[in-house]
Amino acid sequence: MRKYNVGYEFANLVKQLDETSAKYGMEISAEKTKLMTNKRDEISSHITVSGQELETVKQY
Repeated sequence: MRKYNVGYEFANLVKQLDETSAKYGMEISAEKTKLMTNKRDEISSHITVSGQELETVKQY
């Protein structure tokens, strides 16, 4: 059984969203976008949007 790496998969999804948004003239604001998880472990991947790392928060 393949181990599912949520951080890696999520990073790829965010990258695809960022690239597709740019194709249509839209931009994701890294300053306004926060990353939050409901797992006790921290997400090991650093998620970026337009070259800026998203801030990880414990509550929103």
